[in-house]
Amino acid sequence: MSTWCSACGVEGIDGMAFCTFCGKLFDARDPLVNQRVGKFRLLERVGEGESSVVYRGCHVEEGGFFAVKILLPEYAKAQDRVARFSQEACVLSQLEHSSIVALADFGWTKDVGYYLAMEWVEGETVRDFLQRMGPLPKETILYMFTQLCNAL
Repeated sequence: MSTWCSACGVEGIDGMAFCTFCGKLFDARDPLVNQRVGKFRLLERVGEGESSVVYRGCHVEEGGFFAVKILLPEYAKAQDRVARFSQEACVLSQLEHSSIVALADFGWTKDVGYYLAMEWVEGETVRDFLQRMGPLPKETILYMFTQLCNAL
């Protein structure tokens, strides 16, 4: 199986511990890293929630990075979880705003189950931002809340 670099998306040489193009170390701890899910190759795990895991992926035909969210296997047979995951994809497909990520794909594969792919946005999470900034002035909170309301 080929290794794909999470930083630059270039296919690596089997057995190498780092990318020969950009020098990033490969992470082989997650069995889904380097796997193909639909039209996407999973490059690195970037987050997780109660019922899903998010990877940074690369479109195998067109290039470009995407966030690929996978419903955890233990929830794939729970109809309410699958319905909620499907509803998230349906809602995302109907929203169009510069502050909301666009849905790129939604589907099911026998290897990982249900997944959805969204545009990848570079930057820090709200949690990281708040930890870095500490308590925010009420003007900043109001501005952020207004942006959120405009998006919805």
